[in-house]
Amino acid sequence: AFVVNPTFEQLERSVLDLTVAGTPDAIVMVEAGANEVSEDIILQAMALAHENVRT
Repeated sequence: AFVVNPTFEQLERSVLDLTVAGTPDAIVMVEAGANEVSEDIILQAMALAHENVRT
């Protein structure tokens, strides 16, 4: 499960640390750190992040 705005404890246990910045129309910056995560998981996380940027 993805967590938006995780705590430090949640980040320590995560396999993906993704920071996304954007506008309602587009993602403009992505920063990530991960242990072998599939492309599909990255795309799902980015879609969720963009939904949160838009609201």
